[in-house]
Amino acid sequence: MEKQEVHRFGSTLYPEMLEDIDKAKNEIFLEYYIVKWDRIGKEFFRGLCRAAERGVEVKVIIDGFGSWNFPERAKKKMRDLGVELIHYNPVKLYKGIWKWILRDHRKIMMVDGKKAYIGGMNIDKKHLKPCEQTDTPRNQVIKDTHLEVEGKNTVIQIRNEFARSWNAMKKEKELEIMDVKPEKTKILGGNIKTEDSILKEYVKKIRKADKSIKLVHSYFVPQKIVRRSLYDAVDRGVDVKLITPAYFSEVRIARHATKNLYRELIENGVEVYEYIDSFLHSKTCLIDDSWMTVGSMNLDFQGVLTNREINLFTENKKSVNKMKREFEEDLEKSVRVTKEQLDERNWLENQLNQFFYSFRSLY
Repeated sequence: MEKQEVHRFGSTLYPEMLEDIDKAKNEIFLEYYIVKWDRIGKEFFRGLCRAAERGVEVKVIIDGFGSWNFPERAKKKMRDLGVELIHYNPVKLYKGIWKWILRDHRKIMMVDGKKAYIGGMNIDKKHLKPCEQTDTPRNQVIKDTHLEVEGKNTVIQIRNEFARSWNAMKKEKELEIMDVKPEKTKILGGNIKTEDSILKEYVKKIRKADKSIKLVHSYFVPQKIVRRSLYDAVDRGVDVKLITPAYFSEVRIARHATKNLYRELIENGVEVYEYIDSFLHSKTCLIDDSWMTVGSMNLDFQGVLTNREINLFTENKKSVNKMKREFEEDLEKSVRVTKEQLDERNWLENQLNQFFYSFRSLY
């Protein structure tokens, strides 16, 4: 029996993950874009070290850009205690910018082949609820979407994706890829060049939609094939809504690029909303209130072509119904963008949006 729980803040997610780390008996595989060296990151550090000390096989991949400031002393201690750690593609000046953009953007953890976590939430105290981080401005508090998953079929799929990353980085087949046949839930981790492409699955489902498409994306700079599929859906009577954050994120240029597409989206019938309660970092899609995807992939150049990403696609009724309620809640805390508002933009903002959109392949 598969079980999926939806988390929107680290306040509910992190205690579950840390408890599973402390209960682990055989193996913990963790692959994360950002692990901040703050009070949350230190809790994970201590938990993983304890697990390794009691004999659990602990394998960790953290990204060399997202987790660039993870202390060397902490990495050394982890390795000394038996944690196998890969710091993926650290940023080096001599590598050049085209190497810098090859990132591991995943956020997954798997424990003992029985439990897994997948979604868009990094390990960072900014993902806690506003009441738990009074030192963080409200517009920097991060609301996201992450799933806690139980059920052998799906957990093994997530384990296999970690194994593919690990084996590729170690340049040897160290971890076995287990046989598994996806049922109602499918895990995909490929880019547009591979058979397990997340983008191809997105487009396939969008083209089949006949009632509604509900997108929540922090960085929404999709390729023409996605935009064309959305506009075709509108033409056949599908209600298409997009929620993006109103506030600028740490990647300010990506928000400018997203805003540059507002006019085209609205003129083609897509309803665009900006979430104003905090910074919305989710990457989700709900179609016909019967199918959804949650994961790490932004619909942008890097997410589709260069990053290591992972998404869960499911028809799980409980999860879908929960995501429907979450979307409605996010919509209530959002403001609709209109053509009249776009007409009132000042010249400088329009120029910035167009300028940064032209460099969309770099972020």
